[in-house]
Amino acid sequence: MSEIPEAPASASVRCSVEGFEWLITIRGFETDGTAGRQLLTKIKAVNEEIVKMGGAPIYGKNGPATAPAAAPDVDPNEDPSEKPCPIHNVMMKKRSGPSGTWYSHKLADGTWCNGKEK
Repeated sequence: MSEIPEAPASASVRCSVEGFEWLITIRGFETDGTAGRQLLTKIKAVNEEIVKMGGAPIYGKNGPATAPAAAPDVDPNEDPSEKPCPIHNVMMKKRSGPSGTWYSHKLADGTWCNGKEK
């Protein structure tokens, strides 16, 4: 099996298409010093194709890529076992410990989010 050479420029995006999560990496192999510029052209073309397929980013710079799910009608005195994360648009589980009770979910990098901006 032949090895793939390291690209002078690359970019990756996580997106969701029809319920499937994808990690797409685009590489620029141009060796004439234009790899970065060429990569930007490729990124634009790939982005347009993802959007045509109904794809959306998993996380956006300013929060979730799609509108958060509407909160179900709940009794304000009831303490639900799950509630939506306003940042990542996923459900957070209710957790308890010596310091109290909180809601959180695990991120792809192994860290935890409690639904609050840092």
